[in-house]
Amino acid sequence: MDTNQQYNQIIINNRNQRLKKSIIILGLLFPLALFLSFIVSLFSDSRHTLSREAEDEITKKWGEPITLSTPYITSKDNNIVYPSTFDTDIITKSEIRYRGIHKCVVFFSDVKIKTKFKTDKKGLLSLKIPCEKMRINKIESFLNGKKLNIKKSRPIENCYYYANIIAENPETELNIDINMSIKGIKNISINPCAKNNSITMSSNWNSPSFQGDYLPDERSVSKEGFNAKWNIANDESGINDSKVNVEMYIPLNAYALVNRATSYAFLFLIIYMFSLLLAEYFANREVDKIQYLMASLTPPMFYLLLLSISEHLTFGTAFLISATMSSGLIALYMGAVLKAKKVAMSIFATNAVAYAMIYILLTRETFALLIGTLTLFAILATIMALTTNLNQKEQ
Repeated sequence: MDTNQQYNQIIINNRNQRLKKSIIILGLLFPLALFLSFIVSLFSDSRHTLSREAEDEITKKWGEPITLSTPYITSKDNNIVYPSTFDTDIITKSEIRYRGIHKCVVFFSDVKIKTKFKTDKKGLLSLKIPCEKMRINKIESFLNGKKLNIKKSRPIENCYYYANIIAENPETELNIDINMSIKGIKNISINPCAKNNSITMSSNWNSPSFQGDYLPDERSVSKEGFNAKWNIANDESGINDSKVNVEMYIPLNAYALVNRATSYAFLFLIIYMFSLLLAEYFANREVDKIQYLMASLTPPMFYLLLLSISEHLTFGTAFLISATMSSGLIALYMGAVLKAKKVAMSIFATNAVAYAMIYILLTRETFALLIGTLTLFAILATIMALTTNLNQKEQ
């Protein structure tokens, strides 16, 4: 073996030793970076708790989630009669209210209820309209077109509005209309207890979530708001626990998305650490363990940036800013450490692809698995292409 071959062999051995050392260092730093990312997730939970506390304060001053129960009639012997038909039309105007930097959806609702009662009772009856935990600004009721004198019960729990009515003939059908103006927060629930129930709801809020025991028969959602309609038939009129529920939620909740982003930290860190390892190998320069320690702090810093910026901007904008800052920081740092601009550009590109993959996984739940798998395949193919000539370079 001549002198040049011996020299080349020494270089190859040194590079391999350096590579093994870097793998050990990055392997030790991997749990640290993962742990710090988990700490950011816990911090996000605490911020979310503060957000819920701010929501509770808004609730105390504005109103609670609304539950509309079917009105009913009681007789002197406490016999309860529910209507045969219960037609409800709800028009809601929603808006966002702030408590500091935290926000919550509140709304005004104009509710029009039309009911038909059939009872075999005669004489004095009492119409009761449940209103527990509802903040009603205005309420009025009509019996066969004649306005009733509505009063509110005294008990705070199980409270209701009531009006005395007189049934002159037990065969007479009682047509009772109720109009209400209500303030509420986040969602509206309706408890349909009549034999035939028809519910229509419209709002200017464009992010509804239809929940409860019944999905709408018809619905349309656009940028201007939503419209929905339910037709519900029960075997007979009477109390039940079924509900129609519509939640007006704020899409892309920042705290939930930050927590989901940190759940992908393991996958991202694998790509991130491997990109650092490849950068050192191709630059053929040694990276000190302190420099690797600094580099391993970048992913947790990304999550912290994402959390703090998303409290003030939309999540997409916050993600773009945080990813750009983090990718730029590590690219500039590693470029200065390795004295190689091309390597720095490749690190920036690799991080950009990894962050893009995370964002797609967060915002495209339906296709998350497919998109994530294709992205990983593309990254693997890129790494394979970059490492194809490793042996040839050594030779």
